[in-house]
Amino acid sequence: MSGHLDRYKVTIAASRLIQYAGPDPELWRAIKSHGIDLDHVTNVAGPIVRTLVTFTNWGGFEFDDMGEMACAMAVHDTDAETVIDLVAWSIRDPETFGTMFGAPVLGIDTLLNPASYVAGPITLLSTPLAWLKAGCQGAAVLDLAGAREALFRVPGPFTTENLEDAECLLHSGLVPRRKILVPESWRFAA
Repeated sequence: MSGHLDRYKVTIAASRLIQYAGPDPELWRAIKSHGIDLDHVTNVAGPIVRTLVTFTNWGGFEFDDMGEMACAMAVHDTDAETVIDLVAWSIRDPETFGTMFGAPVLGIDTLLNPASYVAGPITLLSTPLAWLKAGCQGAAVLDLAGAREALFRVPGPFTTENLEDAECLLHSGLVPRRKILVPESWRFAA
């Protein structure tokens, strides 16, 4: 994002998110039912709230009092502190998600930090919920085309959740082939 107006829009949207961030035991139970350590992920990612949204055709979302129930949270910049966007995903179908301002990666601080690769490749995850399930480790690609620049700048290798996702990334041409590590076990399973 660039410019004061964009920064202002993000600040207003983040304020609305915080407005909904009161105690929500039902949401907390739902998050924990996915095996997510709620205390850890909210410490890393900030509050996760339930809100009504409408998902757009271009991979975005808008707050909508007549929309569907979704979870929403902040997307942070490379400093892991500055909020640059919001991401929401459908409670009914967590594969359906969108951003408010087009941020391409959730966890970009991990993706671009050389220290993240010390223990081996990081995992590119396919949804925000998968990122939370992974304890906010790795990164979730929110917009593949938008993530191209970041994926070419990664300082180490990465892998994906499964062979299908790795093949999709390779065939897109948006990721350097040398950066994707595919476990041997996947090659024989196909």
